[in-house]
Amino acid sequence: MNNLLAVFAITLALLLPLSSAAQNQRSDDDRRSNQGYEESHDRGQTRLSPEDQSRFDSYYSRWVTARQSGDRSETASTEKRMRDVMGRYSIPPNVQFSEIASDSVARSRGPRIPRFSGTDANDFRSYFSRWQNYKRSNNREQAASMEERMHKIMYSHNIPEDASYADVMDMLTDHDR
Repeated sequence: MNNLLAVFAITLALLLPLSSAAQNQRSDDDRRSNQGYEESHDRGQTRLSPEDQSRFDSYYSRWVTARQSGDRSETASTEKRMRDVMGRYSIPPNVQFSEIASDSVARSRGPRIPRFSGTDANDFRSYFSRWQNYKRSNNREQAASMEERMHKIMYSHNIPEDASYADVMDMLTDHDR
């Protein structure tokens, strides 16, 4: 019995380091495969082929135009096509379209803010301020409520849904000057 226990202990002692090395390798592989789009994109790695980048840029331009004109059918169609390209490259769905579009396309076709009525501008500013406070205090329910309200105003003014709230605030401030 003692011999069997000794053989088991020696076998375990020899196999344990191998098991640990295999787990570390898998962990490293997981970290590499789960890198975010932004991380790899920031290091200058090309995520889309030139053909797909051109295609995506075209879809993005059409999407922004459709959003601005309120054409829901074209908005949905171009959004689906952009998401198809994103899917082929395993780009997470939470990455904003403007981050994938070429810089020149994203800047030239970026959100154009129409003049807000005084009420909409004041409401947006109020929602934005409250949203910031709720985010700081980790009040997710109220933060989501403010996001919904800001999106409603953005949508009514044909502002692309991937425009950041801060960008809208900056543009509202520019209108005040």
